[in-house]
Amino acid sequence: MKRVLTLAGALALVAGVTAADPAHAADGETVFKKCSSCHNLSADKDHGKKLGPNLWGVVGSKPASKADYSYSDSYEKLAAKGETWTKENLMGYVENPKKFLSEKLGEKKVKSKMTFFLKDEEERSAVIDFLATKK
Repeated sequence: MKRVLTLAGALALVAGVTAADPAHAADGETVFKKCSSCHNLSADKDHGKKLGPNLWGVVGSKPASKADYSYSDSYEKLAAKGETWTKENLMGYVENPKKFLSEKLGEKKVKSKMTFFLKDEEERSAVIDFLATKK
């Protein structure tokens, strides 16, 4: 089954399926339930007293851009470098946040409150496509 999903994902990329694919985004809504214990997803700017920031509008935004959330220096540095939360960046980040930050910043010691990793590539892609619909 995993091979079928991998093949389907590869074919979708070749076929040019975009983040607007409703079926893929619907799968991502299900995957987002894993994220919702720490992240709010609301057009309201408040992060809802959750551990992580509100993820509404995250795709295409700059790191450390939610005014009501206290980010570590690592995210501030990432923003200062001009990075954007593109799908590609989010794919690497959600797979392993500290590794992503370390590679992007060229620093061995980075800080992140995010301890959850989403290892499955298809799940990462789906949840990012879902988040891309929340603008």
